[in-house]
Amino acid sequence: QYMGRGCYRMNLQQAYYEQKVENTFLRVKANTFREFFEKPKIISSNIIKTNTFAFDSTGIVTNQQYFIIPTNDTFLLAVLNSRVGTQWFYSTLPLLRGAFFEPSSIFMQHFPIAKASDKERAPIIKYVEKIIANPDSPDVPRLEKEIDKLIYDLYGLTPEEIAIVEKEMK
Repeated sequence: QYMGRGCYRMNLQQAYYEQKVENTFLRVKANTFREFFEKPKIISSNIIKTNTFAFDSTGIVTNQQYFIIPTNDTFLLAVLNSRVGTQWFYSTLPLLRGAFFEPSSIFMQHFPIAKASDKERAPIIKYVEKIIANPDSPDVPRLEKEIDKLIYDLYGLTPEEIAIVEKEMK
């Protein structure tokens, strides 16, 4: 489990498992949406301190405490976990008591995803896959910095704008 600045792989024990559900209604409900949950998805807690999105390809079944984006797009995962994503969280989402955010679909549907060619996406996806494969690696912070640099370029940030984002995220 890697719980640094970006959470790329879900801690399975944090997730909600259908087989541990005692309530028959919930078990039936989980079976109703089984096909949805079995697909790859990006997951985040509904109430979070910062942008921490995880990728699940194992079929985790979650409860209402998680925000789910049904996709296998690890490029999107990188953008959501990037410092650009952090800046967007702090400048766009309302702050809840205790300095928490609730990234509901009302707000997330307006998250600006940079247009990127396959060539631009490839190195970002490669770095994300390395993080997912070995989230405890000492290389993760370096890989995250590389991802951030590539994403800054995609958004066309100037050196001055990058300095602002970097300073505000410390």
